[in-house]
Parts: sequence; C-alpha cells; structure tokens
Amino acid sequence: MGDGCAEEIKLDFYQREYTINLKFYVLGPSAQNGGVPSAVSAPCRVSPPFPKSINRLIDANNQRTCGADEPPGWRLMLYKYLSSGRWQVLEQCKILFSAPSSLNDPFEVLPGTSFIETPDFKEAMKNQARQDFQFRWALLDARSGQQTQWDERKFCRWFDSAFGSTKENLRQEAVNIVGPVRDILRILCFSKVSPWSPEAILLWAHYTEGHKGFVVELSEDHPWIRSHFENRAISECGEVEYKNARPDVEFFPNKIGTGGYSKSLFRKSAHWAYEQEYRVIRLKSHPDLDSKERDSLATFPPSLIQGVYAGVCAPPDLLERFRRLRVREDYRHAHFFKMVLKENEFCLDKVELD
Repeated sequence: MGDGCAEEIKLDFYQREYTINLKFYVLGPSAQNGGVPSAVSAPCRVSPPFPKSINRLIDANNQRTCGADEPPGWRLMLYKYLSSGRWQVLEQCKILFSAPSSLNDPFEVLPGTSFIETPDFKEAMKNQARQDFQFRWALLDARSGQQTQWDERKFCRWFDSAFGSTKENLRQEAVNIVGPVRDILRILCFSKVSPWSPEAILLWAHYTEGHKGFVVELSEDHPWIRSHFENRAISECGEVEYKNARPDVEFFPNKIGTGGYSKSLFRKSAHWAYEQEYRVIRLKSHPDLDSKERDSLATFPPSLIQGVYAGVCAPPDLLERFRRLRVREDYRHAHFFKMVLKENEFCLDKVELD
C-alpha cells in the first residue's frame, strides 16, 4: 500500500481487479459513495451519536438533594478559577463555553481505539467485506453469463493480510470520526475544590495567574445549572471521572446507545484528579450561546454567584472592582472574600474583603 492511498487496497482476486475502500467498513454505506447497496446489510455500520445521544446518566446528580450521609441543607458547591483579566465575567454576567480543542488537555473527548484489536470487530469487518465481494461477484457473473465458484479460504487469506496491514489506518479513521462530535460540543469547567482547601493551591497557581486572579462560587442546585439536566437534547452536566485508561468509542449498533462517545465526555486521565472537575456541556447550537464559533459566551443570572474570592496576590484594581460589585443590587446576596496565607501552614484562609 502506498502512502497516497492509505485506505484503499487493490487486489487481483480470481483475475478480477477490485479496489476496496476500507474506510467504508468503518463509516458504513451511508458515508461512502459506491459502497454496498442499501439492500445489503452492514453489521459494522456506524452512526455517530450526535445531539440526542449525548445522554450520560450522572450518579445521583439527577435527583441530588440530601443523601443518607449528607447533613440537611447539603449542597454541592462549585468553583470557577479565573485569571484577573476575566473580571468581565462578573460585571457582564457572561461566562465562556469552550470547544474541546480549546481546552488545556489534548485528550479531551478523544476515546481510545483498542476495540480494533478485538475479535468481534475483525469478524464484523470480515462479514461486511464478504457480503460486499459476494454481491459484486454475483453481479459480474450475471453480466458475463458465467458462474465462478467462491473460494472462502482464499478470501480469508486475503482479508487477514489486508486487515493486518491497515489496522493503523482504521485506527486513525476511528479517531477522525470523533472529530465532528468534538466540534459540536462546548464545555464549561468547574471544580469541586474550595479555594481555601489545601488541594486548591495548585488550582490557584494554574488557573489564576499564580494567585493574581479570583474564584467564583456557585451551587449545583441553582436553576441555571439544573436546566442542563432538564434538556438533555442540547445540554448535559456532571462530575468528571479519572482513570488511567481512555474509554473506547463503541461502533457496534447494539452498544452505541449504552456508551458510544458519551463516556469520553466525562472521563479524564488520573493525572488531572486534583482538579475534581464538574463540567457543563452544551451543543454549539444551544440557543443561549452567543456564537457557534470555537468559544462562545453564555449569559447567567447574578443570583448564580454565591461568593467571590480574590487571590492572595490579586492586584489593587481587581480588589477595587469587587468592592464596587458587592454594592450592586444584583450582587448584594453574594459574599466577597480576600485570600490570605495561613501562618505556619501551607494553606490559605479567607477574610472578608474590606
């Protein structure tokens, strides 16, 4: 196979030359012109789960109120760590939803492809190739008035050779299929780590310009957050799970509905576990996003904000902005704090902003 035709294999089978596009067997007949006619079944057909399949059931979050081990009035508080230049988030009540490719993890919404190594996948590919060959074989025999005996062993030898030499191409095609799915998503990331906890030190360093920025606090039970549970055709939210293995994208029809791409929406490497992320996901077509570009702004009600925490190294002009904000009628309910260093500990404490 040459580099210029990575997906195609030309072969001389019973002295008849065929060009087989293996990309077809991954994408399915609807995606390739000249594929097997629709009358021929396609056991390996893929229909990527777009909007309506982004349905991830979040453990207990669907009806989160007060669990058996939770005190009355328990609420999951969420925190957004921001740089000092993002003060417009509070003044304009607009927050950024980003495309997966704009985030700081190149593995965002990129599932694994180890399914290609499974016997089930190879067998599905072989069945599809056999149907394709036999269908076209029958057409050629009908046109020529000849009847040629099918050689199953010869076909299997060819397929084993062809499949083995194109695994990497199939793997890349599987990754490419995810591209359109990534493109329709916009993600807003929060953390469950409170800004005064010991675990917050790294978050302050990584996301607030070395403690020069600020953190906004909100509650998961606010209607603005909860609305993402209620209209799952265009939005979703929940806690991220951290594991060492990337979830496989699932291509077989009987599995797409139970997993598909959705596992990768809420899965990150264990290296990121310190963030304790909670994310809100929207489709880029969501009516409350101001743009369909890679990064889009969404308006939120001021009541969403429960508290604001200025970093230890926050500049004076940022502190002054917060002083003006806290007297605004729509922010009188919120608490404004300044972070300070604890004596004798590698920890932070909060004090009321003077």
